[in-house]
Amino acid sequence: MKNTFNLLRFVSHRTPWRLNLSLWLFGLSLISCLDAQNNDVKMPEGSLPMLNYIQYGDSASIVQWNQRRQQSELQGLSLQILHIGDSHIQSGALTLIVRKRLQQVFGSGGLGLMFPYSAAKTYTPRGYKTRYSGKFLFAKSFTLPPKLPLGLMGATVKTQDSSASLRFIDLPSQPLNSSYIVEVWADGSDSMFQLEVKQGKEWKRLQPVDKSPFYTQAVPIEEVRILSDTSTDGVELVNRELPVSTIFFEDWKVYRAVVPAADSVVIRFHKTSEVQRQIEIYAVNIFSVGPNEVDSGLLVAQPGGLLYHTAGMGGARFESLLYASLLPQQLQYLNPQFVVLDFGTNDIAPLLSFPDKLREQIELSVDIVQQALPNSLVMLVTPMDMEFKGNKVVHTYPLSIMMKEIAQQKGCLLWDFYWLAGAKNSLPRWQSAKKVSTDGIHMTEPGYWLKGDLLASAMLEFFSIVNTGELPAERWLNEDSVWLVWNGILSNKMKRKPAISANGNVNRASMVTGTSTASSGNNNALSNQPKKTIVASNGTTGNSLNPKGINPIQQESKKPSSPTVAKGSSANPKLSPFLNPQAAIAPVKKTPNAAVVGANKSKVVEKKMRHTVKPGEDIFDIAFEFGVTVAQIKQWNGLTSNSVQPGKVIVIVKSAPIGPRR
Repeated sequence: MKNTFNLLRFVSHRTPWRLNLSLWLFGLSLISCLDAQNNDVKMPEGSLPMLNYIQYGDSASIVQWNQRRQQSELQGLSLQILHIGDSHIQSGALTLIVRKRLQQVFGSGGLGLMFPYSAAKTYTPRGYKTRYSGKFLFAKSFTLPPKLPLGLMGATVKTQDSSASLRFIDLPSQPLNSSYIVEVWADGSDSMFQLEVKQGKEWKRLQPVDKSPFYTQAVPIEEVRILSDTSTDGVELVNRELPVSTIFFEDWKVYRAVVPAADSVVIRFHKTSEVQRQIEIYAVNIFSVGPNEVDSGLLVAQPGGLLYHTAGMGGARFESLLYASLLPQQLQYLNPQFVVLDFGTNDIAPLLSFPDKLREQIELSVDIVQQALPNSLVMLVTPMDMEFKGNKVVHTYPLSIMMKEIAQQKGCLLWDFYWLAGAKNSLPRWQSAKKVSTDGIHMTEPGYWLKGDLLASAMLEFFSIVNTGELPAERWLNEDSVWLVWNGILSNKMKRKPAISANGNVNRASMVTGTSTASSGNNNALSNQPKKTIVASNGTTGNSLNPKGINPIQQESKKPSSPTVAKGSSANPKLSPFLNPQAAIAPVKKTPNAAVVGANKSKVVEKKMRHTVKPGEDIFDIAFEFGVTVAQIKQWNGLTSNSVQPGKVIVIVKSAPIGPRR
């Protein structure tokens, strides 16, 4: 409920007061139905719902991102999120839930990016259907190198049949008198057929776009700098100018038309000269706009609400992005403010050994996105425990560790679904709960609904704390503490205490709660984390990130939102065990009977142990077997890499907790 209020504040600052009133009334009516919906969410036994949050390491860059987002919204640009992935995304069940929940808060701009999947001989995601006529060639990102140029959708269709057509049907219903902007991303060559879209009984020609309409004018924003000394931590905001990137169309182009919103959109190709011989289609973007946006000009019309674009292709992997030659330009044109990279399953599932080039491929993929979108946030998603053709996939744990390291190195966000789902050997429990299919890879539809609800909750909680300014300086999952909790050595039921302001009053704004039952445990995992004070250019402090510097709900109170705590000071609030293992372990040593629940059920190593590496066993398996971390094993044995050869003797130091193998 609290999160719903914060999200209303997140989207309402730029709207007229009458629309604000309607927005608030609509939001209040949503609270009960959202809570009722989320009360039905139940994760399989052994899952860790308290870990359902977005991890990051640089709050300053997130504050800066929010400054840009707010300035863009003031100029009428809606929030766009792009979710790129494999078959988990192409199915559409997961992203359908995420889109629905986010659009309930931010407003609906439609489905966004689509593709004529049926013309590429594959299935269409949930939410719409596709049909085609004529003969088409196609290329998909799981076959490398591709036979045709690829863009961000991971597929391309091509035809030399001028009588061919594409149909997008069963589109979501739209308000009366609303309109669609129909974009077709095509090759743009002189030999390309003319594009037309059906409007009633007539056909309307699509017009070429010379520049991206998804950019706002250059505006002054505030650059974020970290201030650190012996007495205070803070963030300094310094005004600077945000440059607007110029989009150059090379080897492709965007064509636009406006049509009345209906349950279907039909696109045909028309040959008007002898030089026109073929056409390549890379994507179709269909979004809803209001009458005012259309009247302002077709080529600059903006979506009427949030767009959650999905670009999934079965069999795709991180390497696929490296072969998408049109990806950088298409990312720049679309200009999403938030990009989710959801790969990994096909990178490791069929392999007996961990791929040597995977780290480099992930890093290059992140580089492509960040260089094309320097002002956007990029989030990595880890795959859960899985099987491939009846054989255990042993690389999910090392991939989770690697993706976290890359996220830390590249300044990305991370949603670690591997740990959230229960980590190693959690697959049987998800299958018993009928959330994962018998193939051990794909989820059932209820499973994707659950995962989508969890991701939506994590995103909404993230946007909420961004809006209130209650951002911890960093928020990385600490695997050491997870081992203690997961193996029953430390209780995960930590009491949450409200943050205390400088004058001793309870800061209620900092007590942000998740919207989902599945994610409500997140409060325990994140309670009382140290926060960096936001110092505005005029020297004042506060937690509001709206353009006027005033939080709508906190206008009645001018009290400081959070204390300034010196580094190492005893006044520093106690951290959650999931983020600070030392704070959680210390009480276990001093008063084990009071702080450790069920510690007697777990064994404790009394002396150094020696373990001989078995064939097919890696350092991650050993860490999991003994309930320690890879970093500890490397430290104890003087290792500089994660590579261990069969027959090597590994030392496990005394007092390391050992829990049952899950």
